[in-house]
Amino acid sequence: MKRNIFIFLLIILFAPAVLFSSTEIKKEQTESIKRVLNKANPENLTRAAEIVNYIDDVYGSLNEQLASDGKFRIYFGPAHGKDHTNRWRGTTTERIGVTGLPEEWYSTIYSRKLYDKLKTNNFIEVCAAPYYRDVLEGKSDSYQYMKFRDVADNAYNSKAFLVIEMHMNNVSVFEKADGLVNMPGIHMIRDSSGRKLLKNITGTYSGYLTLYNKYDASGFSKQYALNIKNSLSSKGYSINNWEYGAVADDRFTYYLLFPVSIIYECGFISHPAEEKKLRDPEYMEEMIATHYDMLIKTIYDVFGMDISGKSLKYNPIDVAHRIELLKLARLTIMYLEKGDVPGANAAVNSMKKYYNPATSDTINYYSAILDR
Repeated sequence: MKRNIFIFLLIILFAPAVLFSSTEIKKEQTESIKRVLNKANPENLTRAAEIVNYIDDVYGSLNEQLASDGKFRIYFGPAHGKDHTNRWRGTTTERIGVTGLPEEWYSTIYSRKLYDKLKTNNFIEVCAAPYYRDVLEGKSDSYQYMKFRDVADNAYNSKAFLVIEMHMNNVSVFEKADGLVNMPGIHMIRDSSGRKLLKNITGTYSGYLTLYNKYDASGFSKQYALNIKNSLSSKGYSINNWEYGAVADDRFTYYLLFPVSIIYECGFISHPAEEKKLRDPEYMEEMIATHYDMLIKTIYDVFGMDISGKSLKYNPIDVAHRIELLKLARLTIMYLEKGDVPGANAAVNSMKKYYNPATSDTINYYSAILDR
């Protein structure tokens, strides 16, 4: 009897901590992931197991899913929308074009065109809030504002691979009067207290850019933004000088638990010449075609899957390190949110074994978060 009790105590003391999670991890994990899980506080293991399972389901078995009639799910988030007063936030927050139309007017047109391309692909399924799907399908011209956190939650619940949003850019109200004018000259501006001042504006803001999630440890978001930049630039589109059109943006702190995400900023509707171009059908069609084509290219570049035709073509690429980095990054954030510093530290240290020129930026982001 005493011997049995002794053996039972040994099992409790030395069994992997993940065994005590109320959520079972479905697939065999790497030694690095096992070590990170065993470093964590036991009360966090259920959530950790959910994260690991989600990434395995959505990213780790993508090829198997597509080969068996599964879909590459994309969550399409709305750009701004109407507030509680039923007015467009583009109007109430000065996101309006030279012609006085709000940002949503432009983004709706561009979003519908991209949606029309995405829905024709047999391997892609577009997910969206029901009221916004009606907008994408042309059944409605009105939609409500959805917070970034809600977009991320909805994408997670949809088991989406990627979040996209279609936006237009604008100058700050503190640079030009009411954000309406974007050209050199003497203009009325506002200071931080809202008081009007005259200022000689010598520069202008123009050009497209793509905001990618700097916390996406898989590298997909960054590669997609770079592919868009290279393609649009080669076609003569004006590039914004902020990080030359592919911007690692930290507003995606809202998306920390859903890291693969992109915001298209198609151009400055406050720039007279550019606003005119953005309304041109040919200009619009080519930009949207590029967004779509570069998505297909990035899926092939990163995951080795060609979904451009009616049948799936597969180029074997080792993506195990990308999947592991995604898990470690997500676990790092979750542990820090829970105050589990040992677990977060173990996750970041495991990420560093993949440190190379392609991953250094992302891993440095997580190291900096942990240091703070």
